[in-house]
Amino acid sequence: AAIQQFELLARDNPQDTNTINKIGDLYSRIGKRREAIQQYTKIGDFYAKDGFFLKAIAIFKKIHKLDPAHLDTVSRLAGMYAKQGLVLEARSQYLLAAQQAMKAGEQGRAITAYQALVGLDPDNLAQRLELANLLSAEGRKPEAAEEFDRIGTEYGRLGKRVEARDALRKAVRINPGSPSLKAKLATIHVAEN
Repeated sequence: AAIQQFELLARDNPQDTNTINKIGDLYSRIGKRREAIQQYTKIGDFYAKDGFFLKAIAIFKKIHKLDPAHLDTVSRLAGMYAKQGLVLEARSQYLLAAQQAMKAGEQGRAITAYQALVGLDPDNLAQRLELANLLSAEGRKPEAAEEFDRIGTEYGRLGKRVEARDALRKAVRINPGSPSLKAKLATIHVAEN
């Protein structure tokens, strides 16, 4: 009965976050997680849209506590952390989002999470390699070849010839018609001998 009364209030003022929060809390108390998450998500989206990222983070953390496997929430939380400049927290959430997406068989969402990770930390070659492998597995060959090329070039710059060779070989396998990739691979082979 209380939920119905609060929902009437929320209909009259759909941006009343306090009322929507109460509805979410009531749904949570009676064990209706999905309905509670819907209410909390409305609030988080209001705050995010208006630029109140810390408030949005607090709401998405509330949802995450209610359902740690809720992929949309993990992704939104990662985005809010990134917008707030909280790189470590954003990276942690993007990794979690990628893992959950892969477990759910949603490789596209895993790719999106890894692309965000690479955007936050472009020097992390392990994450770049994971992204390249996912792109390749999803048939996104031009993007995968380009990413393997970048990885190979960076490993070469760092003097890690074995890793550079492996990444460039993958790029050439994906794009065997590229003379520049073949030239880079040949340069690595010459440097190894």
